[in-house]
Formats: sequence, C-alpha cells, structure tokens
Amino acid sequence: MKSTSHVSFDGMCWPHPHDPGEIEDQLRNGDAESVRLTAASYVSAYRHLIEMPQRARNERIEQLKREIRGYES
Repeated sequence: MKSTSHVSFDGMCWPHPHDPGEIEDQLRNGDAESVRLTAASYVSAYRHLIEMPQRARNERIEQLKREIRGYES
C-alpha cells in the first residue's frame, strides 16, 4: 500500500484521494499548521475542479479514481 499526501497531474499537486476518515481525523486532531495546509489543499483542488471545462474535469476525476484503486492495492 502506498502512502502519500498528494499526487501530481499536469504539473499541479492534488490531495491524494485516500481514506476520507484519515483526512477527517487530521482536520479534527492535527496541529494548527497541518490543519491549515490540509484544508487549503482541498479548497484549492475543489476550486480548480469547478473552474475546469467538463471534459478536463472528468479526466481529472478518472485520474484520481485510478489513484484510489492503486492506493487500495
């Protein structure tokens, strides 16, 4: 099983789409700096997804899904 906090596609870093419970735990119990950085990376990724054209957004979501499958292996 891989362990990484971010993945990169086309030069942009995205939060790794691993176990959401792990992310929730980090946001609830992490120190202030790690909580800010985690939250900022998810807000940035969300903003980029909603600004992308639909075709690019669908491709990015498929890439993230492949990362999930790779993480679970």
